[in-house]
Amino acid sequence: MNEKTGSSAVPSADTLDAHSLSVEEIVRRAAAVSAAVTRALPLEAKLEVIGQAIADLAGFASGDVVLYDQDRDELYLYRTLREGGRSIRRCLRRPAARCRSTACATAFEGRQAVPMVNPVCELWCKEGVAGPHALAPLVAGDLLVGFVGVTAHPGSSVASEQLERLSLAAGLFAGTVYLARQLEDQQSRLRMTRSLTHLGAAIAAETDLDTLLRMVRDAIVDVGVVDRAAVFLMDPTTGHLVGSWGTTRDGELEDLHERVLDPMAEPDAPSYRVLSGELPYVVTPDLTASMGFDPDNRMYGVRYHCAIPLRAGDEIVGILNGDNLLSDRPITENDIGILQAFARLAAVAIVNARLQTELRRYSNQLEQEVRRRTEEAQALSGEVSALVHSVGHDLRSPIRAIEGFTQAILEEHGHELTPPVRRDLERIEKAVVRLGELLDALLAVGRLSRSKPNLVLVQPARVVEAVVAELRPRYHHPCHIEIQQNMPAMLADEHLIRLLYRELLANALRATSARHAAEIHVGYANGAYFVQDNGVGFEQQYAHTLFDLFRRYDYRSDSIGSGLATVRRIVELHGGTVTAEGKPGQGATFRFTIGAHRRGTASPYAVLSHTESEALLPGQDLGK
Repeated sequence: MNEKTGSSAVPSADTLDAHSLSVEEIVRRAAAVSAAVTRALPLEAKLEVIGQAIADLAGFASGDVVLYDQDRDELYLYRTLREGGRSIRRCLRRPAARCRSTACATAFEGRQAVPMVNPVCELWCKEGVAGPHALAPLVAGDLLVGFVGVTAHPGSSVASEQLERLSLAAGLFAGTVYLARQLEDQQSRLRMTRSLTHLGAAIAAETDLDTLLRMVRDAIVDVGVVDRAAVFLMDPTTGHLVGSWGTTRDGELEDLHERVLDPMAEPDAPSYRVLSGELPYVVTPDLTASMGFDPDNRMYGVRYHCAIPLRAGDEIVGILNGDNLLSDRPITENDIGILQAFARLAAVAIVNARLQTELRRYSNQLEQEVRRRTEEAQALSGEVSALVHSVGHDLRSPIRAIEGFTQAILEEHGHELTPPVRRDLERIEKAVVRLGELLDALLAVGRLSRSKPNLVLVQPARVVEAVVAELRPRYHHPCHIEIQQNMPAMLADEHLIRLLYRELLANALRATSARHAAEIHVGYANGAYFVQDNGVGFEQQYAHTLFDLFRRYDYRSDSIGSGLATVRRIVELHGGTVTAEGKPGQGATFRFTIGAHRRGTASPYAVLSHTESEALLPGQDLGK
């Protein structure tokens, strides 16, 4: 369409209606439209409303608003285009210098409405429409905000009165356009900051490094700070940047794990300048031109590009690269501020994830080492147990032979022996008897359990009553035995629990044998079962000797000492602990827990002198 302007042109009916509006009415209507577009609409929609309102007030069919970026001397507008089956909001940009070489020059330099003669700058052209018939600058104060291009009604020309009204309407809406653009920038930054803050919380909680890196890339792209992003980590051993996740030229997720960059190879590259500490960040307005990329380069066509360090304290752990290849939108200082804040958060999360990875690795190594040593200990324990069993049985015959021959000599030739010889043979006999008892105790206490305990619900009070009835006839001193009847039931092997109480009660009866008013209390308190007596007691510092088979608190005693060792093995078999408290001449208290019934610490004096896992076979009768 090639329209020429002329003052004698007859306007259409729509134009006449517009011409009939007074200046006051134009101002009033412009104010109403300006108030309406302050609603929460996208900038693109606001500009469409403003462009059409200017066209209506000036008597034109339609109008488009194009914004002006004074810093880059570029014209740009937002349009939603269909690409690849989806709608993409694009920012279309053209150098303003092109317009200064055409009829737009008057609008630029003179800041006034001018008629247009095609051809015009292609930025204005829509599908099926060649371009505007008139152009007016949008000037807010001294600031050129943009331009409005209007198209005349079919069959109409552009009159001088229309240009005057166009200038008036454009001036009235210039401030609205400026505020709309500022508001859009602020809302965009607020949306992106809020979204990245929420996403940052999820990223900070992620401990898997690769998942975290993908979340960082996705967050930046999805929120829309830049069109494309790629995350590279610094390899401290080589100084290279190792890829993780990035973005294809179509905006899709891309796996970059095989990509390795050497920043030293290109000292002028943005990544090198950031890693070297030369700059806190780098924004490149035309990366393709500055780096001289050829069409085969994967970054060819990228203009607006940025490189942000992933810095945790003084350490740079990687680089965050971003560009706007898809929208061709400039990367602003506001964008950089948002990216820098997010990059610092991401860097801390990366360091944390690396530490978590190292901890998991060390934990796995430690677990494997513990498993290996446990298996070795179990194997060694089995060998020792087998050796003890073998040695114990192998020694029985010679011990019995020594005992038998000694008794025979004493019985048959005792009258012929001198007193010293007879005394020595009697000592041999006693020592052999004691050695036999020691071997029996060793075999009994050290025997491995070949089956799990037969766990049933055991009532301790009834077990204790039966044990007391069994033991009491063996001890003739007066002794008051008090049994707590409301002791909680325990899940245990009843035979072993009976054996446990038999050993504890027998120990208490022996300890109180010299008392005139002996007392024994059996009960449950503070999360543990107990047996308490007022017997001879013991020194607390030697409590650890009570539960050992081969160490005795009182070395003057002829007791083998296997009873309390048996108690410890039974408790360990049930997953509990046994403790002992006492004072010389003031008695002793033995406390123990059984598996899940352990409800607290029985005593600050926990006596666990060994960690063997051997247990008694059900039905085994142990001697003292």
